[in-house]
Amino acid sequence: MTPAAAEPAPTYRRVLALETSTLVGGLALLDGDEVCARRGARMAGAHSKRLLAMLDGVLDDEGLRVEDLDLLVASLGPGSFTGLRIGLATLKGLAFASGVPVVGVSSLEVLAAAAAARDGLIAPVLDARKAEVYGALYRSPGDPGCPLLPETVLAPGAWSRRVADAAGDAPVLWLGSGVALYGPELLGPCPPGSRLLGPEFAAPDPALLALRGRLRARALGPAALAALQPNYLRPAADGAPANRPPAS
Repeated sequence: MTPAAAEPAPTYRRVLALETSTLVGGLALLDGDEVCARRGARMAGAHSKRLLAMLDGVLDDEGLRVEDLDLLVASLGPGSFTGLRIGLATLKGLAFASGVPVVGVSSLEVLAAAAAARDGLIAPVLDARKAEVYGALYRSPGDPGCPLLPETVLAPGAWSRRVADAAGDAPVLWLGSGVALYGPELLGPCPPGSRLLGPEFAAPDPALLALRGRLRARALGPAALAALQPNYLRPAADGAPANRPPAS
């Protein structure tokens, strides 16, 4: 009796990613290796309205329905509490109605992926308000999904000293919205050759979010919809407990 052939692993050709972790939100649509659509706008408290308008526009332009997609990818944060809640709620609603699988990716991992081809360690930092930053430390080149220092929220000086201790003699590349606010403080204790990257690296790129999501889904499979939660790293303003990075 001939054994049944194993089903081929999903390739997730059409991937839609929603990036809402900062005030510069957006989405991207992949078709194979091509970024066939990308939209972005300053959200400023209007994430829900603008996100849905961008989503409808992209699907109309491409002649697609949500059901035609192979994977939905959400930014899990850390970042804007409101943006993360709205982005994840939107994605879950689309997934529940369509049955399209979902996966979530760290906003700091996406930031790090933008500099993954450069030499040095990568230290993405996002403004966390309250004179703090969200940060992690990654190796480059390498897999941005495996941080040398895990995601945390700290005062910029305390975080930069921790990064410098972990870096040793290796130069550090700082990027993200925290650079414009705290650049000299972040760079100060770091080894020679460390640099601050420019404003083009200030926010996570939705296209890189889509690519990181596809890699994660291919390696680990999609996430359970109920288990997909925002990673705030500290309590929300309404007193809800801080989420920790979800298990892959």
